[in-house]
Amino acid sequence: MSHTIPPLEELKRQAYCKFYNTFCHATNDCSVLPRQIQLVVNEGRLVISQMQVDQTPFPVHTIELQNPKILIQPSQAESTKGKDVIIGEERLSEA
Repeated sequence: MSHTIPPLEELKRQAYCKFYNTFCHATNDCSVLPRQIQLVVNEGRLVISQMQVDQTPFPVHTIELQNPKILIQPSQAESTKGKDVIIGEERLSEA
C-alpha cells in the first residue's frame, strides 16, 4: 500500500477501507482483502510462520506425568502406606 491514511478525525466520522483507500466500507468488512492475502500466501510471496506451541503448557510441578500420584483423604492414609499418594488436609464438617 502506497497511499496515506486519512487523519484520525476523518476516520472517526465514517468507515474507511485501508486496502482500497476509500470511505466505501471498513477494512474489516472488505471482501477482497482476505482473498488477496490468501492468493499471495498460495503463491509463496507471503510466508506465515508456524505457530509456536508451548512444550510445557503448565507451570512446573502442576502435573507430574512421569510419577503420578493420587490425592486421598487423611482417613484413608493408613491403608495406602508405601503407595504413590498425596494425603490431603482434613475437611471441616459442614453443619
